[in-house]
This record gives sequence, structure tokens and C-alpha cells, in this order.
Amino acid sequence: FVREQENDVGGASGFQVDGLLGRAFGSFNVITRIKEYIFSVEQVYVCSVFSGVGDEPNEVIAFRSYTSTTELVTQQNTFPLPENSLRTEQVNVSWLLRWLDEQTRTPRYDIDRSHPSCHTPR
Repeated sequence: FVREQENDVGGASGFQVDGLLGRAFGSFNVITRIKEYIFSVEQVYVCSVFSGVGDEPNEVIAFRSYTSTTELVTQQNTFPLPENSLRTEQVNVSWLLRWLDEQTRTPRYDIDRSHPSCHTPR
């Protein structure tokens, strides 16, 4: 929880009444007071690779991480999201690593330009 703020929202509205004695004009102003609660939300993303189970620190390499903080405005004084949430996605990239040259760590592949379905882009 960061802070609580109150805002007045409203505006003038007019009316016109036609009657036997002529026209009557008037206006009224309705102001609605809105109480807002501002919460701070932090998001942390980590992209890492691991070998084996990944339960030892030397088995995990984090090569990209990102942290951002934003404010969430709501009209309820309770935090609208779970306090902590952890979502992990695992992708097997072994097949991709097999295409890397061990010495230069660059992709190695061949293009068979003599194959009938191989076309040069224009």
C-alpha cells in the first residue's frame, strides 16, 4: 500500500422548464467524492538456463533479468492481486544447442542450393 487519495468528480448540469408562466432556467452541480487506493506492484522476470535439476547454484546461469515497478489504482482498500505469484515456463533447447559449433559457438547449418525447392529471394 502506497497511499490513499480522494478525488472530486462532477460537473455542472443545466435544465430548462417550459410552463404557463414562461421559461425557467437553472443549473445544479453534483459532486461525487471518490476514494482511491494506490498500491505498488513489482514484477521481476528472470530468464535462466540450468543443467540437470538446477537445485545447485553452479547449475543455473541467469542471462537476462528485468524488474519493473508500477502503481495500481483501485477503489478497494484490499490488494487486488495475490501477494506473491511465481510462474515458470520450461523449454527444452537441447535440439537447438546441437546446431552450435563447439569451438566458435555459432550456428552451423548448410543450405543445399542445388535442391529444386531452394529459391533465392528477390
